[in-house]
Amino acid sequence: MVTLKKLLKVFVRCIGSIAAIAMIAYVCALGVNWRDRALSDAAVRLMSVYRDRPPTADFSNGYVFAMGFSADRNGDPERAGVMRVGWLRRLSEDPRTPLSDDPLGAPYDFRAPRTQQAQRLADACRTAGSECAVALEGADPLVADWLVSEQWLFDRYRALLSHAAWREPIPFDVRTPLPPYVMIFDGQKLLLSRAWLLAGHKDAAAVRELLSEDLRFWRQVLQSSDVLITKMIAVAALNRHFGLGTLVLRRLPAQLVADAMPPDWTQEITRSERSMMLCLAGEWIFIDRYIKQVGHRGPASANPLGDDAPGAVSSWLWYLYRPLYQAQDSSNSFAERLLQDSRELDAPYDRYAEALQRTKAISSRKFRPVDALDWVYNATGHAILWDDFLDYGPYGARVADLEGTRRGAVLTAELRAHGFTAAQVPAQLAASGVVVPYTGRPFSWDPQEGAIVFTGLEPGERGRHVFKY
Repeated sequence: MVTLKKLLKVFVRCIGSIAAIAMIAYVCALGVNWRDRALSDAAVRLMSVYRDRPPTADFSNGYVFAMGFSADRNGDPERAGVMRVGWLRRLSEDPRTPLSDDPLGAPYDFRAPRTQQAQRLADACRTAGSECAVALEGADPLVADWLVSEQWLFDRYRALLSHAAWREPIPFDVRTPLPPYVMIFDGQKLLLSRAWLLAGHKDAAAVRELLSEDLRFWRQVLQSSDVLITKMIAVAALNRHFGLGTLVLRRLPAQLVADAMPPDWTQEITRSERSMMLCLAGEWIFIDRYIKQVGHRGPASANPLGDDAPGAVSSWLWYLYRPLYQAQDSSNSFAERLLQDSRELDAPYDRYAEALQRTKAISSRKFRPVDALDWVYNATGHAILWDDFLDYGPYGARVADLEGTRRGAVLTAELRAHGFTAAQVPAQLAASGVVVPYTGRPFSWDPQEGAIVFTGLEPGERGRHVFKY
């Protein structure tokens, strides 16, 4: 029911229509070329980054396996993943494809048979803090029972790790379901728990094998992430790997720690691994698709009156606003910002803090520095799309902090391998050549937690990484 208040709101907002008509007359009077612009150099660059990814066969693509990971315990995740990716391609090509056609159906409730004790352990070890270290102490029988009861999930996770590549084969769509990362992460916890038991049996070679498999896979995902959320998933997996991996090595005698530490732990996170270019190219592919949809359909998000406007009024107003909307110009502007962000976030570690300030400045600019006529040319595009440009800097910081996490894990393992006591650690940190990547200063020591601490550039608690000594 349209109330008087709503009608007044519509009337007030309709004043914008008068402004739109005036701008149309202004533009027409000046003879502006109404044809939309071509792809900008920035848009061409991001499109080529996305399109030039090497092809990957389904059987070697970890993404395909991950999409079928939530098949029931007796199912075939590889086959389910191939079927599901085929459905996702159809969904991408035809928006009318119903989500109910998902060949996987409802995900398997893998936690239903799990004991409460095992679930508490899994919850405690989301991160490698003191809670996890306490939960693992004396928990060998519980860990062993958990592994036996969910051997199928452990095996499925190792099968995922065996895939040599990662490529998300379709442009990201808001309707596209993600791989079941909660289930995948529980598989990772099982693998690290298995390594914990092996460390208790002093089997350094088996520990190194499991940790190496896990590290190789997630570093590959980190480098090959086609969308931002996947990049962040890889970061979370690697943070858990280094944190819990440190607890695993902590259980070994000092003389076996070096033998159990994966060789790749000592390899710096490469520039290509931490680069944001590929995932921001994927972001632009998604944004570009949305912008083109706005141009064709004028969705509710593009409605100047908001949700309160009657449908007929909304359609009429979009008809008026549409001549002032240039889809490719809007897309080009996003491409320029995303490309600028990706270049800023490629900064060396010692200049990364300054790069984050520059990306923050980029996101805070609501409009490009253009003249008035150019603004009028795409006034609707500016009004709809430019109010809240996302600051990608904190995501870049989360990725860059991985190098500090890696160094903290290696430093902790090396000090233990040399047999230093907790009382000797502060002096060893001050003398060590392993330093915080951003500042070149020594890592911190927390005497209350008995832990080496790395504080990264990501704000809040997520930026604090603790390595129990």
